Amino acid sequence: MTVKEAFEIIKGITGGRNQSKLFPPKTASQILEYEQNNKIHIPESYKEWLINSNGGRLFGGYVNLYGIDNPPQPAIGNDFSNGRVPNEYLILGYMEEQHICCDKNSGEFFLYEYVEPTQYFKNFADLLEYIIDICLN
Repeated sequence: MTVKEAFEIIKGITGGRNQSKLFPPKTASQILEYEQNNKIHIPESYKEWLINSNGGRLFGGYVNLYGIDNPPQPAIGNDFSNGRVPNEYLILGYMEEQHICCDKNSGEFFLYEYVEPTQYFKNFADLLEYIIDICLN
């Protein structure tokens, strides 16, 4: 599954408890400007998500993905754990009590719970597929 395919599945759910609120997309130049201004690198597969939706509340709020500027919504990097997530991880959102992160060095995605990563994923599309499976099955 690609990021675009996952986006289309999520967007296609209308009504009911699994409905998502998706924020308007960003352009590649807006994303690049955000990266430069904030001195961060957003992984390519997450940039694909931002080009489709600049974050959102998925599956009735079960999953929240951060964008680059959706006030008052949190932006990429927001850490609700008061610093428990190490600096080498870029925080992209959360699912229940787990941060959705990417390792800044390896580019690997994972869910981070309390003090350690769990559930590793090769890219953001694989993580989205996992989330869709959990929420729809």
